[in-house]
Amino acid sequence: MLQRIWNRLHKRFRKPKRYYDIDGFILDMGAHHLLSLYQEDCPMFARFIPYLGEIGQKVRPTGSVIVDLGANVGDTAAAIIKHTNADLLCIEPTHAYYALLKKNILLLDPQGSRIQTLQAFISEEKQGYQADVSGGGTAVQKASMNPEAPTLFLPEAIEQCGISLESVCLIKTSTSGNDAGAVLSLGDALDDMAPIFYIETDMTMTGDTAVLSRQLDAYWRMDTYLEQKGYTCCFIFDNYGNFLCEGTPETVKEIHHYLYQMAAGKSNRTFYYVYVLICRRAQQEICREAMRKYMKAYGGIA
Repeated sequence: MLQRIWNRLHKRFRKPKRYYDIDGFILDMGAHHLLSLYQEDCPMFARFIPYLGEIGQKVRPTGSVIVDLGANVGDTAAAIIKHTNADLLCIEPTHAYYALLKKNILLLDPQGSRIQTLQAFISEEKQGYQADVSGGGTAVQKASMNPEAPTLFLPEAIEQCGISLESVCLIKTSTSGNDAGAVLSLGDALDDMAPIFYIETDMTMTGDTAVLSRQLDAYWRMDTYLEQKGYTCCFIFDNYGNFLCEGTPETVKEIHHYLYQMAAGKSNRTFYYVYVLICRRAQQEICREAMRKYMKAYGGIA
């Protein structure tokens, strides 16, 4: 009983770490970034990230680039860079996180030869945005007449940094609700590319049904778009890092509707958002192998 009381008190009053070790790099996370607490409470939270580096390496062994969209303070880059020889393009729109990203990149890539950064919003709609920063490590993108950063289509952003679209081996998105717009901004450029995607699909926590309906529609359009481009193999994780299932775009559509139901208050909450690792049939075994290694490393069924 006393131990349980102590554990509750400890969780209530503990503070996140400002300086946090990610794969041997001590990153400045900024004030109140919650990653250290999330990983303390959830042993699989964001632990699949290093495997993305290995996946990218196998997709394109040399001359490849991983796009980290919603790069935050550089935590994904830190978890990936030792696990691949690919270069990285880190895209982050918010002033606060971009400043920390630039600082942390100096630790990850002291020679400045492997990581490029770009401050921009990525969307299928060329309008102005501001980022509403929560302080916990997330930022929600909202339309604004006073944009915080330029808005670009993803192919435009990649080529603006001198990177060929064909060299992109993996695209990871984590933009707290606008991931569908970012993926859809690829348009027909995806026909000449072969990246694997790791896509966060999150919905607003406000319960605003109009916003939720727009987000659900955007995710369903993204699911259909990717399927039409040949992306039919899906590996789905919940926000805690648990592997849920392997499925198809139809599976993902059903899960997106499930997320909508919970966010709209129509169902009890089981998890908050999902990540979807999605590839074309020719890359399916690369993803399956990464999944087997991940599950074996974290005590699951390999």
